[in-house]
Amino acid sequence: MRRWPPEFFGVEKIVPAGVFYVNLRGQFESGKTRAEVLADALRHDFGIVVTFDYQTGDYGLNAMRSLVRAPDETVLMVGNIITASMTPVIQRERMEFDFVRDVVPISKLADFPSILMTSLSAPVDDVAGLLKLCERRDRVLRYGSDFLGTFVDVDAIEVARRAGLTAALHEAGSANGVLAALMAGNIDMALLNVATAVANKGKYKPLAVSGPRRLAGFPDLPTMAEAGFDGVGVVQWQGLFASRRLRPDSVQTLYAATARVMRSQTARAALEAIDAEAVTSVSPAAFALQIQAEMARWESMKAQILALPRV
Repeated sequence: MRRWPPEFFGVEKIVPAGVFYVNLRGQFESGKTRAEVLADALRHDFGIVVTFDYQTGDYGLNAMRSLVRAPDETVLMVGNIITASMTPVIQRERMEFDFVRDVVPISKLADFPSILMTSLSAPVDDVAGLLKLCERRDRVLRYGSDFLGTFVDVDAIEVARRAGLTAALHEAGSANGVLAALMAGNIDMALLNVATAVANKGKYKPLAVSGPRRLAGFPDLPTMAEAGFDGVGVVQWQGLFASRRLRPDSVQTLYAATARVMRSQTARAALEAIDAEAVTSVSPAAFALQIQAEMARWESMKAQILALPRV
């Protein structure tokens, strides 16, 4: 048993050590890093030891089920744009709970970019060159992703549309699978988060950054806007979520404590080391509105995403 400081939940209460259900599907390495950044900062600032229960697979539904079914309010979830924004739209028919009703967004924790890359053997040096290569071959842009229903689908569809190409998905099951398919020449393009990209430098040819700025670890790599694709590149994020059983006053104090933790030097330095940025929402309500706006976009593209041809 561990006493959570009253400033964290707004009440002085004896509870078991908090559990963060962390969904690590997709780009595994960086997902774990960001969850642990928050945990390290909590230990440093509040003296709280956080227990991790890594809930993997099923498009993030395992993690959300664990949160929704938790017996009390002390369980939190660190989720991402796929788990907590895309999956509730793309996988709605498989959800036995209502995301908006049962899950409470607390705050965004970090924004982080992806690296658009191609194989080392591709005779191109930029995004435009890659698309011209695909046009000359068969007018198909083959890209890799862990599975259907991620931000990579959205970006690939838009990049292909602007070049007059058809996007075709290769489901690789994991970030390592995507990279292997790229290296083998089975796909033309991949979008992997920067932590995975850094860990695998030398195995691919980087072409652009999906975020709004250049990165310290890839200083010569242009942003998508600089590469001529302004407006392309979904901004990935990681965020903190609670179950609806957490009282409204506790939601606000949890948000305030989270914002304080993510502003700490401990958290900021850890994220900057992987070219990510600590970013907290203005309020829980603002975070919820952001997610609702994203969901409306995914809803408008759902049929197109589900109809993607496979390679």
